[in-house]
Order: sequence, then C-alpha cells, then structure tokens
Amino acid sequence: MRRVWAVYALRQLASPTLRLGVLAATALLLATSVSITNVLANLVSVSGLTGLARFTVSAFNNTEFSVQTLTVLAGALAVWFAVDTIHNLVDARTLKTVTAR
Repeated sequence: MRRVWAVYALRQLASPTLRLGVLAATALLLATSVSITNVLANLVSVSGLTGLARFTVSAFNNTEFSVQTLTVLAGALAVWFAVDTIHNLVDARTLKTVTAR
C-alpha cells in the first residue's frame, strides 16, 4: 500500500498546476527574503561574463540556507518546466509529421 501512495504522490507532484503553484510560492518567499533592489544595484556594477559568474556564486554563497534552498528549488522547477515544454513541443511536431503522411 505504501508503494501505491508513493506513486500517487509522485503523480500529483508531476502535475503542472501543482508545480506552478510551488514555483509561485517559492518566488514569493524569495522576493520577501531577498532585497531585490539591492541585488540589482550591485549587479549593475558587474562587468563581463566572468564578473557575472563571480557575482552570482558570491551572492549565493553569502546568503542564508533558506534562501539557497529556495533558489535551488526554483531553479529545479524552472528546468523541469523547460524540459516538459520542449518534450511537448517535440511530441506535437512529431504528431503533426506523422499525421501529415
């Protein structure tokens, strides 16, 4: 029975609506935890791709653990959405190609 509940929970997590809700909640929590105006003000002084990479790593390393966790969660959800979108686009294009023949 535990396996059934585990599969059910994973399917619920895989639903795009729930993922979008979690992403929105994560973004809201990040927005309240981080001073976005200060980050953007500091970002303006960065020059070059190397400077941007250094700034990003330094900003991430010098934040609280909760902000780091929320950032990783938001990034993972964004990548999941991107991969899902690409798969759906490829599947739709493949379906059109197959039905056109």
